Amino acid sequence: MPFGPRMIGEEKTYKALPQVDVQAGDILLCKEFDNQHDGHFDSDNLAIRTGQAVFSHMRRGSANSEHAEIVFTLGKDGAPGTVAEANGPGVLQSVWAHRDAVIFRCTNPTLIKEALYVASRLTAVDTTISTGSYSFGKAVGGMFRNRGFGPLAKKYVTDLYNIVYSQDVMQKDQKLQAPSMFCSQFVTACYEVAAMHTGIRSLHVAPQAMSVKALEAMLERNPHVFTKVGRVKEPVAWKGLVSQRASQWNNFVRYQESGNRFMGGIQPHRLR
Repeated sequence: MPFGPRMIGEEKTYKALPQVDVQAGDILLCKEFDNQHDGHFDSDNLAIRTGQAVFSHMRRGSANSEHAEIVFTLGKDGAPGTVAEANGPGVLQSVWAHRDAVIFRCTNPTLIKEALYVASRLTAVDTTISTGSYSFGKAVGGMFRNRGFGPLAKKYVTDLYNIVYSQDVMQKDQKLQAPSMFCSQFVTACYEVAAMHTGIRSLHVAPQAMSVKALEAMLERNPHVFTKVGRVKEPVAWKGLVSQRASQWNNFVRYQESGNRFMGGIQPHRLR
């Protein structure tokens, strides 16, 4: 597939980032370094990465950035518990399933708190809003939109603001309808609506135009607003497996160096 300079060797660069505990409000940019997802070929993964590589030319963003989400609650061992996101089933909160992901953290606690409130409203935790669906078509179209915070972007954020902060709908059978979104549009919108409410500047960009690659580029360019703090921690089970494989390899080396005497209970031909 097509690729740019940032994609070359990015997996190695990613692994060099420190593993850190996440915090609520963190933006996670999920990385895919091939076209596999959960061990299987993923056509959406291929389409997103190829589309970003070909059509999105944002410097400091990578086509390997395949999904964006916001940490909503915390789990065990410094990992996310749930995330607010837009994906296939819609705009919702999901239980975190481990993926390689870079962590960007907002530098302003007030903005974080408000963005989490916006996310809670748009993911239909509050019963006065009907959540929107996921839109792959908007994700594709977003790569060709103007990313500046012009009149269309301002109207879009204002409309979302009115939905999130509306006090007019009080009955459960009367709901405001949130629009459909794609993943990075949702993440950007949460912080832009929060910025409008608090008066604290966020990225000041058009959410409709923020592909994951474009969002990464804007986060990288605004370290005074969002800081790249590291990557999500690998699950404890993974660490145990890595340790086991390392132990097996060391036993195998000792086996060879000892004149082919079996040591450690590991048969060399069974190493995988």
